[in-house]
Amino acid sequence: MPRTLRTLFLTPIASHQHCGLILLIALAFVAVPQFDYNDWERNTEGLFDDLHIYDNPNAVYPPWGLILLWPYYLLTSPGSRIASVLVVGWLAARRRWTVATFLSIVFSPFFIWTMVLSNIDVLALLLPVLLWESARGKRWQALGWSASLALLLIKPQGSFLLILYWLWSERKHWRALVVPLVVVALLTVPISLVGQPPLVAQWLDNLRHPSEDNQLFWEINNVSMTETLGVVLAVAVVAGSLGALAWLRRRAGGVWTQNHTHAALLLASMLLAPYTSNQSVIVPLALVPSGASVALQYVILFTGTALGIYREFDPWWTLLIGLCALWLYRPAEAKDRLASATDAITPPLRKPTTRPARPPGRSSPH
Repeated sequence: MPRTLRTLFLTPIASHQHCGLILLIALAFVAVPQFDYNDWERNTEGLFDDLHIYDNPNAVYPPWGLILLWPYYLLTSPGSRIASVLVVGWLAARRRWTVATFLSIVFSPFFIWTMVLSNIDVLALLLPVLLWESARGKRWQALGWSASLALLLIKPQGSFLLILYWLWSERKHWRALVVPLVVVALLTVPISLVGQPPLVAQWLDNLRHPSEDNQLFWEINNVSMTETLGVVLAVAVVAGSLGALAWLRRRAGGVWTQNHTHAALLLASMLLAPYTSNQSVIVPLALVPSGASVALQYVILFTGTALGIYREFDPWWTLLIGLCALWLYRPAEAKDRLASATDAITPPLRKPTTRPARPPGRSSPH
């Protein structure tokens, strides 16, 4: 591979050239073909119905969606795709991944699936992870954490374990949570109580008595394991599988990073919720990317679909794909490869330098 291309694709994202390439790729997603009735249209059409939103039996987003979905609407369908790709680019840049790793995410089958639907999941579930960690310790921490929690509550079924984990992790610094929790309460509680009956009651009624369209969607596009196994058995299977994987990984000498934890919690939330679409699965997978994982995703999806067994066992395939992604993500090995590629194009320093020790209280490596 020519040296210039090696620099562009196999070194950590840090330069204007890297960012420019990511922006061009994001803009190219404007041309992604769409289904006739994509998720952007389905999820934003009720914004103009105001308090009558749940007169439409297909409306199943929570009442605070009347507030929080407006930025998604204003982005437009093509704009939401651009924004989703840029969020993945931000993730890759923060993690010091390469453009090659970024490409493995945006050309994975689950990401392509979210893009042909102009789905909100990357913006509602992955962006909050970046906001939460980026804001930590900054002057805008309260704002960042407020936005992060609010966005996650657009899709609480896919994020409830992550929210609980964050709140528990910050229990010793609970004062830092006061402003974010107050902001979230102001965004969710008042809007839920307006209307006659209250919007929250109308929302729950639509969930308990789904429309024919939603019954079809929830049957053919649902990774929920509780739907098929029941709550107790599903919890045992998911917790046992993820716990065993973490134990085996540590026994094998591998590291368990913050990315592993976030991905595992999101995956578990999706598998244990009553309903989660396949579109959401890209979020935990994006946090633990690898070329081998993406190749495996394509093999499982194409083989399972060709044999007619993927949809019937969707939750089990999702669990398998998630476990494999968690196992195959090896950030330490990736850094070694990146160091080798960088050494090939970067002249050595004249004098060795001593890297300062990490200050106490920093988060674990990603």
